[in-house]
Amino acid sequence: MATTHNKTKAFILLTLTVSLPSVIIIYSMSKSNPTANFRRINPRDSISIAATTDSTNNGPPFIANIRPFPPNKRSQVVPTIANRTIKHSTNCGSSVRVVFLPGNWIDATDSGYQAQNCDVPCMYTKDTSSSAVKSADAVVVYLPSHSKHPDNLLKKYRIDSNKVLKVGMSMESIRSHPHQFDYLSEYDIEMSYRMSSHVPDPYFTFARGKQNLLEETNSTWKSREKAVLFVARNCKSNSQREQLVKMLQKFVRVDSVSSCLNNKHWPSDIPRIDKRALLRRYMAILAAENSIEDDYVTEKVYAGLITGAVPIYYGAPNIDEFVPSDSIIKVPHPLTKSGVKEVAERIERVFNSEEEYNRLTHFKRLGSYEDRFLEMFNFTRIDVKCRLCQKIMSLKCK
Repeated sequence: MATTHNKTKAFILLTLTVSLPSVIIIYSMSKSNPTANFRRINPRDSISIAATTDSTNNGPPFIANIRPFPPNKRSQVVPTIANRTIKHSTNCGSSVRVVFLPGNWIDATDSGYQAQNCDVPCMYTKDTSSSAVKSADAVVVYLPSHSKHPDNLLKKYRIDSNKVLKVGMSMESIRSHPHQFDYLSEYDIEMSYRMSSHVPDPYFTFARGKQNLLEETNSTWKSREKAVLFVARNCKSNSQREQLVKMLQKFVRVDSVSSCLNNKHWPSDIPRIDKRALLRRYMAILAAENSIEDDYVTEKVYAGLITGAVPIYYGAPNIDEFVPSDSIIKVPHPLTKSGVKEVAERIERVFNSEEEYNRLTHFKRLGSYEDRFLEMFNFTRIDVKCRLCQKIMSLKCK
């Protein structure tokens, strides 16, 4: 049935959940601009699409807010944010302005806004002056540094909590910072290492360009030290990894070159800032997390995979989702003498067999990532700041 509209602009909000066996291509086209804007979307992604149509001017292209479906049977230590009613209304077509409050690790200017190259207009800053916060669409609070009610913090910076979206951000484990998610329900967006968050920010990402697991190491099995490297300064971990080192040392050689359980000097010919150069000398690395919890997979395991040092991994129970298949040696949790002894026997096989070492580093010789790994991390090809702006834009457009 045809309907006549007097308004020249119409706003359309579509929310699509896509789960198809092939790649989806989303495009936008207007009468005044017949050129389509194409964007490839991973078939496993959950997609929110906001579009505007304009009978007189070119409307902005479709905006896709992309995040992966949370893996099935994921145990959650704390609940994620529920759908909340956004109290404020903003112009959907304007740029997104984000203020990162002190405590965040994001590299940003502290004087005015800077632009991020995204598919949505994205501006961000660490500037907390009145002029900057007044024009902000969202503020980002680093939860480990500010675990209290967010409104108290926003008042400090003269920010009206009813006029901005509140983003709770964290890259720290729950056990290290047990109260960081106490007020998570007061936030509109969660941005964290947890894959169930609105804007997941895992430690492995394609966007930053420095984590190529397929990197050529130029080190052979014969040239590597038949020992496990351990690098850690914190000797009071929640995971009791120090106990693991002591237990493992009863069966195999473990070189601790930093302050925790130190038994070997850092090589004089390698700068202390060049950990990867040191890793290329060793057959294995003890990649032991500070905390044991789902999704908390830090750079430790990836440093080993990049440099060809076989990771002896102690950490997230769901680690298999985050690394290439059959590429690590897992230490069972909780620690037992028999479990550690079995791990030591596997390490010895790597020390004594080039074939075993090659089997665990097979992904480097393939020259490409397996489909499962790509499906897990393809969304990280979009920088996390862009994905945050996408999410904010989708909420603004509501």
